[in-house]
Amino acid sequence: LALPMILIYVIADAGSVTGGWLSSFFIKKGWTVNRSRKLTMLLCSCVILPVVFATRTSNEWVAVILIGMAAGGHQAWSANAYTLTSDLFPRKATASVIGIGGSISATLSILATFALGHVLDHQGRQGYFYAFLVAGFIYLFALAAIQLISPRLTPVNQREGHAIL
Repeated sequence: LALPMILIYVIADAGSVTGGWLSSFFIKKGWTVNRSRKLTMLLCSCVILPVVFATRTSNEWVAVILIGMAAGGHQAWSANAYTLTSDLFPRKATASVIGIGGSISATLSILATFALGHVLDHQGRQGYFYAFLVAGFIYLFALAAIQLISPRLTPVNQREGHAIL
């Protein structure tokens, strides 16, 4: 398992660096922060999506590459997701917002782990398909939620009717 794990982590590392670089590249080209971050996150979602097929291949290396792509896409996504917080909230609130988001994320991860255990108890190995299906599509749903919540990525202290934090 050493070589597949090394490959997955190297791809994840590359994704982490690429995600931060890509949105910065777009911003330097004169694009808005909103357009740059969201396009980068959309591209990350597209890179992650093929992980849905990881349980459907009989070739271990195809599965490793698909999982590596998802890990790289996730790292690129998270580089931009963390930056969204500093784009939207004043400096003094950034750590608190990330902490609250991290707490919610950890709680949801615990619930997802129990749900996956339940699915695997009832579906056996077939249940992993559902886990990878969710993993493949959740980023698109998250990006849609971000778009609904903040269509223009306007900082909180600049929104009409909001107090400065």
